[in-house]
Parts: sequence; structure tokens; C-alpha cells
Amino acid sequence: MQLTAPSFLFIAFPIFTAMYAIVPKSSKKLALAAFCPLVYMLANIYNPFALIFLVLTVTAVYFGTKWIDMLRGPRRTAVAAVFISVLVETFVLLRVFSSFGLELGGIKYPFGASVWLLCAISCIIDVKRGDAPPPTPIDAVLYISYFPVMLVGPIVKYRDSLGLFRTPELSLDKLARGAEYFMLGIVKIFAITLPLLDILKAISENIEMGIGVLAVIEFIFLINICVYSAFSGYSDMASGVSLIWGIELPKNFARPFTAASPLEFIKTFMITLYDYISEYLFLPLAGRKKGKLRCALAFVACFVAVGFWFRSSLFMPVFALACSAVLAAFFVRPHSSRTAPTALRIFGYVLTPILTALFWSIAVMSAGAPDLDLIVKIFESFGRPGSISVLGGVSAEKYIFILLCAVFTILISDGGSDDHKKSTSAKKIISNGILLLIFVCTVFFIFPQYPQVGSFLPFML
Repeated sequence: MQLTAPSFLFIAFPIFTAMYAIVPKSSKKLALAAFCPLVYMLANIYNPFALIFLVLTVTAVYFGTKWIDMLRGPRRTAVAAVFISVLVETFVLLRVFSSFGLELGGIKYPFGASVWLLCAISCIIDVKRGDAPPPTPIDAVLYISYFPVMLVGPIVKYRDSLGLFRTPELSLDKLARGAEYFMLGIVKIFAITLPLLDILKAISENIEMGIGVLAVIEFIFLINICVYSAFSGYSDMASGVSLIWGIELPKNFARPFTAASPLEFIKTFMITLYDYISEYLFLPLAGRKKGKLRCALAFVACFVAVGFWFRSSLFMPVFALACSAVLAAFFVRPHSSRTAPTALRIFGYVLTPILTALFWSIAVMSAGAPDLDLIVKIFESFGRPGSISVLGGVSAEKYIFILLCAVFTILISDGGSDDHKKSTSAKKIISNGILLLIFVCTVFFIFPQYPQVGSFLPFML
């Protein structure tokens, strides 16, 4: 059961929300700590190892942070390093085995582990630094297993979670904004991401028909929209569910399509992941003096780690290394696209989507190394006429509907609470009315076509 599963949307979520609303304020945190592991258990009912792994992680974090808090000096650092090493090694092994389709005694990769292992590391580091006290049993269970965050929601640092989960407060404003984010996420996943995945898959199967210059531009545009809608859709749903429960998660996207350079795109796409990597990996590797060369090498290490986090194939770290080596030059000789000449900014606007399309094609569209035969066919047929709608085997009406939904959701997305307050009443009514109409059409006409949504988004798990 996932955020997009009918059993969660129409059964578990409404029932729990109704019960949660009448629970006393002092007990809401406890109710969340009981509900989230239950949902995760139901989601992994055919993979019992996932629940065992979650329990072991929560137990290790709880007792490990207690131990770390009692130590001082080098011993404190050494114990924290051992716990983090075990978590990282476990994650890497599970990722590698799952990428090759290997199962040891029926052990499969637990979905959501990519995120809640990051949460476990954050908890250990924050306690080791003295930024937060060790978690109570309820804090440990809730922080590691919080269901919306676990499934590619905004990544919350442990010290920040203590304030978020301390006293959840329900309000009509949060309910309204939560419903808006939730509908927006549903539209992004079912009306944009899944149909586009079908189209992109059909293109790879029908590439022999020929692909023209305009079709290549379309492909670059569509794959960027597809991946953005997938990640931001789940993030919006997570933020919406949390707001309905009285918890406001941090902003996760800041209009990445307006980025004039690849570095700007990295900073605005999944902001919480960028902040997490910057604080827990980049800054420790860069050191206190932060020399340019050391910063460049630290950036390379971070980029490779994130690439492997997205796709655990043998080719992915090599590809990420090549990409990061080029981008690391900006650290040696930094350039600000905001103050760059107009011609250079225009070049950045053109180059950025091309590079991100290449990265996403390898990171989330292919299981390992790119299909060289497919690349050869694209180059051989590059000058021929051909369109995405023909190659993708989709009707013009559906194609136009997907594009309109994409444009609309991009225009109203990525606005935080401040942007929401600045919007006029008329603008809110019109945008929410259109969103509600698209949401209804999506639920009744597109949602039933994808009963196994999880199988379409393996890179999200």
C-alpha cells in the first residue's frame, strides 16, 4: 500500500484522519506513531523482511543514540561512525542485490528504505553533534517510519522533526492547503507521469519509425516533465497528507525549470535532499577551510552518491562521476548564472534541460548502462520526420490533455505557504476550481488504468 494505492486513498487514510481528528491533542503524536508502522506493514505484507528491517533500524537508532549521548570525545565520534557505516553498507548491499534481481532467502529491497535510512543517519549525526537529544521510543518510531516522508516526501532532518511532531495542530487553513497539495500530487502522478512513462516506453520500442529534430526536443521536454511530476507529485501528496494531519513539511521544489545552469537545477530540484547532502556529506568532506579543489572533490563524491541513490547500477556511478567532474569546474572557478551575460544565460537555459534529460534517461529510465543500439538508431534516424504522438502510440487528444495538465501544474506548483498567502482570492478560486476539475477527471478516467502504480515507478521506491 502506497500513497497512490486505492486501499490507502479510499480506506486507510479517510478512516485514520477521522479518528485522528477526534483524538486529544496530547495523543495525536502517539496516534501517528502507531498508524505509520501499521501502514508500512500493510504495504509490505508480501515482503515481511521489510518490517523486520524497519524494526531493527529503529532499535539500532534508539539504543545507538543513547550510547552515543553518553560518550565524549573521540569515542563518541568512533561509535557514531560505526553505526553510520553499518547503515550505509546495508543500504548499498540491498541496493546492489535488488538491481541484479537477486534475493537472498526471499529478502527483497524494502520500498521506502532509501529515505528512512537517510533519516536514521540524520538522527545519529544530530545526536552526535549535540544538535538534538536522543529520541524517545515514540520519537524514534515516528521519525523513521513517518509514512508520507518515507515515500519520497520532503526529507526532514531529525532535529527539525522534533518541532514538527511535537504538537500537531489541525486547522481549516491547513486542511484546505493539504487538500490542494494532495489533489495536485494525484494529478501529477496519474495524469502526467504514468501516461508519459507509457509514451516514453513506446518510443523506445518504435524508434525504427524515425525521429526528427522536433521529436528530439519533445523527448527532452517530456522526460524532464515526467521525472519532475513523479518526484514532486509524491512530494505534494506527502505534504498534503501531512498538512491535513496538522504537520507542515519543508518546501521541496523551487521551480527547477527556471534554472539557468545545471548547478541551479541541482539546488532547486528536491531541496531537502540537497540540504541533507550539503550538511551531512559535502561540508564534512570539504573541511573547515573549504579550498576550491577540496570543494570540487567533495562535490564529485556527493554527486556520485546521489546518482547511486537514484539508480543502483554499475554504470550509474561511472556516469555520475563523469557528470560531476564537468560540474565541479564551477567550484574551482565559480560562475553565477544570475549575473552572467544574457547570451550565457540563454545557453544555460538550453543546455540544462538537455543534460538533465540525459541524466534522467540513464538514472530512472534504464536498468543499467544505456542501450547502445537504441542510441545508434536515434542518430541514424535523426533527420527523418516523426513525432512523439506517433511514436508513442497516443491519441492527439490525450497527448494535448497531458501537456495542458503539465503546464498548469508547473504554473501553480512549488509555491510555499508565503506564496499561498500572497495569492488573491480570485486567483485561488480559479486555480483550485481548475485543479478540482482535472482531479475529478483523473480519478474517474485515468486512475483506473493504473491499478499497479508501484510497478511503473521502480525508481521511486
